[in-house]
This record gives sequence, structure tokens and C-alpha cells, in this order.
Amino acid sequence: MKLSFACRVLCLGALLVSAAAPAGYALDVTAGAQVGAGWLPMNDWEDVFASGGSYDADEAGLYGELFATLQVRPRHALRVSVERIATSASLVSGVEFGAGPSTAVVLADWDFSTIPVCVSYEYTLRRSPGGARSIVAGGGGLYFSKVEADLVEVFNPDPNVSFGETGVRDGTGYGFHAYFRQTAPVSDRLSLTGMLRGRWADGMAFDDSDGDIAVEFSGVDLSVGVQWAF
Repeated sequence: MKLSFACRVLCLGALLVSAAAPAGYALDVTAGAQVGAGWLPMNDWEDVFASGGSYDADEAGLYGELFATLQVRPRHALRVSVERIATSASLVSGVEFGAGPSTAVVLADWDFSTIPVCVSYEYTLRRSPGGARSIVAGGGGLYFSKVEADLVEVFNPDPNVSFGETGVRDGTGYGFHAYFRQTAPVSDRLSLTGMLRGRWADGMAFDDSDGDIAVEFSGVDLSVGVQWAF
């Protein structure tokens, strides 16, 4: 339902931008793919346990994207993209329990993933005689996200109490981004493309309950890829 709504919004945006193109201007369409890595600290998960602990986040979350770009004017374009972002984090912490109290040591492993469906407005700063473009852009979209958690007992003084647990949490959120992109033609239709992007995203904002830890895919990513002009 939510994915269907997102697709309708993206299609409507494409139609509106197409309608804004000047009469007689030939719309240029390109499509492509990019892969890369991003810095996603996931800082909110550092304080899951009241006692703190040793927190370690994956410093190079993996990133992939499929995209299509509609050039409606010489400097203006609409870009629709579907991404997949994956990263992980872990926390080793002491957990107090019982009347004593006693202290157990627990390892928490989290795998985070999201599929953003986004729309971006691109503005071409410069186009070289050879066709290379320097582009700045901004946009936003919906994020379809999941967290898989695994709690493992490292040390537990009481065999009658268990801290081992697994679980999955999913939901939908939203985010915004801005980026700089550079293209370099290889042939008349094929180009290389590279992007540096910053983003803020609350991956489960629409489904979180009070007290839930925010799943923020906020950070910076760097990616490279190819695009094909039709």
C-alpha cells in the first residue's frame, strides 16, 4: 500500500515536470546504477543500555542505487531513484538485574537496512563542450526500513535468567538529501557518474511508538556508477 502510494507520487512528479518543459524541447532520459559506501554512525543505538558500554558501528555501510533522470531543460532535471542501504552496529554492555543487584554482560548485534524511494531536483552548474556535467541537487523520499537484532549473553551469573533474544522491527519513514554529482561521457550514450551526498533520514518515523529508538540513516555516502542515455 505504502509502496504503491510512493510510486504514484513519483509518477505524478514526473508528469508535472514533463509538462513544464518548454515547447519544442526534446526531453533527454538517462538511466543507470551506482554502488558505494556511506558513513552512518547510528548514534542513537549507543545508549540502548542505561549502563552504556562499548559501541562499535560499521564505518562503511554498503550502498546501491538504480535511477532514471529526466532532463526537462538544459540546466534542470528530475531524478527518480530506488536505493538500498545496509549497515550494522554492536554494543557490549553490563546489565544489572535482581535485588543484589547482579551484573550480566550482553552483546547486542544490529543489522540495519532500508530501501529509499526518492525524487531529486538537479541543477547543472556547468556542462563542458564534451558533455560532462557538474550537478548539484536536493530532494527527499520514503524509506522502507528494517532492523534485525540479536542479543547474546557473554557472561551471566544466574542460569535462571536469560538475556538471549532475537527480533525484527520494520517500518516506514522519510528523509531528505543534498548532493554533488559529476558525469563524464565515455561514448555518445554511455557516461560514468560519481556522487557525494549528505542525508538525514528517520527510517521508521511513520511507525515508531513512543520510546522506540530512532532508526536514522543519517550520514554521508560516496558512490560511482554508469548511466545510459536513451
